[in-house]
Amino acid sequence: MSKHPLVILPLFFLTACAWLPFGQQATTANGDDEKKNVPLIGVVVNGVDEDIADNVRIHVGVAKNTCVTPVDLIKRRHKKLLLETTRALQAFGYYESQVSIHVIDSSGCPTVEINIEPERRMLFSTVDIVIVGSAENDPEFKRLTRDLPIEVGDALNHGSYSKTKDLIESVASELGYLDGRFTESILNIDMERYEAQVSLKYNSLERYRLGEIIIHQEPDFLDEGLIRRFLEIPVESDYSAKRVVNIQNSLIESGYFKSAEARPRLSKTVNKSVPVDIAVQANDRHHFQASVGFATDEGIRSKLAYTDRWWNRRGHRLGAETKLSQNEQGFSANYQVPRRHPSNEWLQITAGLRRESIDSFDTLSAKVSITESKRRFWGIMENRFVSISRDDFEVGDETGIATFLIPGVRWSRRIVDDELYPRHGLDLNFEIKGASNALISDTNFLSGNLHVHYLRALPFGFRSFIRSDIGGMFVDDFRALPPSERFFTGGDNSIRGYDYQDLGPINSTGNVIGGRYLGVMSLEIEKYISGNWGVAGFVDTGNAFGGPGRDTGLKTGVGLGLRWRSPVGPLRVDLAHPLDDDDTIVKLHLRIGPDL
Repeated sequence: MSKHPLVILPLFFLTACAWLPFGQQATTANGDDEKKNVPLIGVVVNGVDEDIADNVRIHVGVAKNTCVTPVDLIKRRHKKLLLETTRALQAFGYYESQVSIHVIDSSGCPTVEINIEPERRMLFSTVDIVIVGSAENDPEFKRLTRDLPIEVGDALNHGSYSKTKDLIESVASELGYLDGRFTESILNIDMERYEAQVSLKYNSLERYRLGEIIIHQEPDFLDEGLIRRFLEIPVESDYSAKRVVNIQNSLIESGYFKSAEARPRLSKTVNKSVPVDIAVQANDRHHFQASVGFATDEGIRSKLAYTDRWWNRRGHRLGAETKLSQNEQGFSANYQVPRRHPSNEWLQITAGLRRESIDSFDTLSAKVSITESKRRFWGIMENRFVSISRDDFEVGDETGIATFLIPGVRWSRRIVDDELYPRHGLDLNFEIKGASNALISDTNFLSGNLHVHYLRALPFGFRSFIRSDIGGMFVDDFRALPPSERFFTGGDNSIRGYDYQDLGPINSTGNVIGGRYLGVMSLEIEKYISGNWGVAGFVDTGNAFGGPGRDTGLKTGVGLGLRWRSPVGPLRVDLAHPLDDDDTIVKLHLRIGPDL
């Protein structure tokens, strides 16, 4: 008998263990899944706007109960429901609301109906925001915090108050005020006056600076000095998140790198400076590009290009390109050297052979040129160039061989708010060049050309395009000039309704020979009417004038166009009618590419 307890105790222990929750995870999980599938009780909010009603539904705990919750239990939570609803309404400035709650016991699922009479809404009577420290006189900080979510007279919204604080802290952090903090943040609710008063005081303290920049290359293929010239950061520059992003973008846009990551080490600051690690990975050294397109001026066109992205550690580049189209065939090779600001300053040597054959002229040209780009004030780019060329040409019924050494300079400025589909944009180009018969050239001439293209969004979804081309020259012997140095007009990007380069002064046999002056104006109004599809109306007018030929007067083309926003830019299909050409009713013009 004395041994029986020793047998019974282990059996009792094993039986008890069977009731413990070990091994029941699957059952619990299934139970949770079943619970998730049970619908929740309905919460109906009446008497307020939907955004306020949503806030009420978010804050009342009963909204999370399932339909199996007993109705009596819901009713016993009436006081808690009332308090939660009141707080949700106060967050939107309703401090005098009348709330009634009813529980509807339906057979399928209980419904809680919350009826609200919001009464008057509290307003912000004073908004006192004070910034002290280095940010007090920072124009960028002032600009980014100019439009805060709260102003005097606005309806009280606790969310707007929180967003205001978050925005100030976010801007401070972005601009490098990393130690900044609120020394006072008060939202006072005055029930007697029934108004809200805000008092915020933010001390930005001292702004941090950009510290040591460490560059890691994978593999090591470029001189570090060249990479640092892309960064364009003055010593001891103020730190900002935007500046770090610009560092990253400028490296990627250089074409040397497949990837670039700039990481500020905020946890490793030293003497109010933020060190930055830059990790770059080399792009493919050899790059090939092939493309096929179509334009009515050129017909089907194709291009094949090759670039050696870094011929040496100093970042020099080699390139070659061939172009083929119905009117033009050419081959060129170039050698590029990055200059002081390599993001847009280069020295380029180019040599090429080109043939162009259209109705107005036929030319075969060999050319070698040296071009140096230079950044100027107001974002203006200056390109200084000198070229030596030899042209074998036929224009009208005249033939000639011309040799010219032509120095020149070109200034350009381009501003767009979007590369593919801008709402506002400006493209300016002015070029002046010349030659002297004392230096190789066959005759003396001085030529200038101004191109302006302005785009602006108009009310009701319209856009306007204004384009102007103005040119002129002084020349001793016009007939010695090759067609590339004379002025012609007509075509897709000039006066629509006429063939490419088919307008200008004519000789005694009626052949176009080009002119000494150019004047073209164009106005176009465009509107997208259905998704990516739009229509346009336009008028182009002008001509080339002067020289030994006979002027043909102003030429004007008018027409309508169809627009489609393609992934590579707008596709433009234009039907243009030349007003003074009885032989042509309409002419088709097709172009693909960015607006500017």
